[in-house]
Amino acid sequence: MSAWAPIVKAMPRSDAEEIYRRKYAVAVRFDQLPSGVDVVMFDYGVNSGPARAIRVVRRLLNLPAGSVLDTATITAIQKSNATSLIRAINAERLSFMRSIRKGAMWAKFGRGWKSRVDDLTQYAVAIVNKTTPAPAPDLSTVPTPKARHEAPGAGANTAGTTTTTVGAAGGAYVAGVNVWVILAIIAVFAGLGYAYYLWKKRVARLADETVTVPPGTVVVQRAV
Repeated sequence: MSAWAPIVKAMPRSDAEEIYRRKYAVAVRFDQLPSGVDVVMFDYGVNSGPARAIRVVRRLLNLPAGSVLDTATITAIQKSNATSLIRAINAERLSFMRSIRKGAMWAKFGRGWKSRVDDLTQYAVAIVNKTTPAPAPDLSTVPTPKARHEAPGAGANTAGTTTTTVGAAGGAYVAGVNVWVILAIIAVFAGLGYAYYLWKKRVARLADETVTVPPGTVVVQRAV
């Protein structure tokens, strides 16, 4: 991170905007969402990943669990009450934030997180109602970044050297291996690939299970 921090700091705004567009706006189909809902989905995606934002909105719209923002989901969003949906998404978002590491992260960052989500709710609802949003907070008053990154230790170079040496030795050894050993290696990698596939499915299932509607939240009903 210490190596990346100055690169990100020096990044042209046009590059940053392209990253936001390609990684987040496109992922939540920003241009097809109603005004107000679009910024809420976008911001949730930036913080927690587009897949999380999509899972939440599908849950709130009583759609099958999943992380795909398909045409049916877009249609359901467009037919829903935008203000109710905005408030429901952000209520779930705050509930999710409070649950991270059993509340340990909320104790540390909760004040800033809640301020961000509350400001976003006010801004998005103002867009829906075509009223003047509250002015954005002055971020220039923040004295330091929220995280500091120390210079990497010497161990990183040692690890790189060791990897290179082992890789060279491994290459020399493989040259004399018979076909059965090669097939065994292929089988091992195939098994690892299948295990990774099962792990990804389990992660997706657990992610769906973590999307819960907090008490008092009105689940948005789709218009018929």
